Order: sequence, then C-alpha cells, then structure tokens
Amino acid sequence: MMMHTRRTLLALISGLFLAAALWRPAAADVMAARPGDMVLGQADAPITMIEYYSLNCSHCKAFHEEVFYDLKAEYIDTGKVRFIFRDFPLNWPAAEAAMLTHCAGPARFLAVQDALFASYRRWSAATPSLLAIAEVGESVGVTRAEFKTCVEAGELQQQVIERFEHASGTLGVEGTPTFFINGEKHVGGISLERLAEIFDSHD
Repeated sequence: MMMHTRRTLLALISGLFLAAALWRPAAADVMAARPGDMVLGQADAPITMIEYYSLNCSHCKAFHEEVFYDLKAEYIDTGKVRFIFRDFPLNWPAAEAAMLTHCAGPARFLAVQDALFASYRRWSAATPSLLAIAEVGESVGVTRAEFKTCVEAGELQQQVIERFEHASGTLGVEGTPTFFINGEKHVGGISLERLAEIFDSHD
C-alpha cells in the first residue's frame, strides 16, 4: 500500500500540474466539503478561507508563523472567518507529514503542524523520512504506535492522494500556498493587511 500510494502521488505531482492550467474551478467545486478537511471557526461565518499547503513549503511556514495566529485571533476565533486546511504535499515526505497531522486529531492538529513546520528541513531530508516524522509526532504527544496504526490502515494515505488529485485536476492548484476566499483564488503568501482588504471586499 505504501509503495503504491508513493508512486501514485509522484505520478500526480509530475503529471497533473500541466493539466491544472486548463481548468477554471467553479466556486461550488472549491467550497464543497472534502474528506479530511480540518476546519476552524464557526459554520455560519460569512467568509470561508481554504488553504492548500505543504508541510515542507517555506512560504507556507512563513504564513503560519507570521500571519496565521493573528488571523485566527482576529477573524477565526471571533466568528468572522471559517478556515479550512487542505493538504497539497509537494513530495512524499510531505504526504507522510500530512498523515501525522490527521492522525493527531483536531485537538493536537495545530501543535503537530507547528512542530512539523519548525523542523521541516530535517524530516524532509531524512532517510527514512517516516521515522523522522514519527519522532516529531512523539515530541507533541502522538506515540509511534498511534502513528504506525494510522499509516498501516491506509485511509489517511488515500485521503491525501485524493485531496491532491482533486486540487490539481479539478481546482487548478499548482503550488503552495494557494488560498480560496469565498471561492476566489489567491496564489502565494499573503499578509494580514491584504487579507483584511480581501475580507472587506466580500462584505
């Protein structure tokens, strides 16, 4: 199962980026709930912001360290924005890291995500990467036994592959981070000030 999904993801990464440029996603395709969505905020928030990200993307790391927690305090926690994380791993170690965040569950998701971003250069270059990622999980309370069970079950692997395929083939996502704000696509890092302007335009 592991080797099959590794080959599948690598084939998707190499083959679907070209096709992605031909697609213009409908808002309904973007906004529809997807298996594995990690959702923060109130369901009735007037703005929904979706981030496609990779855990070994330096621009994603910068967004999460410099912008995300201010965004969370000012907009997500106050009911103004509903925020959804979606995986778009840039390589196989990033896919394994994504599995760890979901294995951790909602209560530990952000802590695991923070730890992976903080150490991404180490685990993404490690051999085997899965062992290094497991060690990151242990540092924030996800035991190796828990992670091993999640990986061997295969469900998280399949979800990561399917999210990547849908994002690339249907939504035209080509890199990370890519954001959709009420269905409107924004590519690349984005400041809190710019987000405030975009949110105001959706009032």
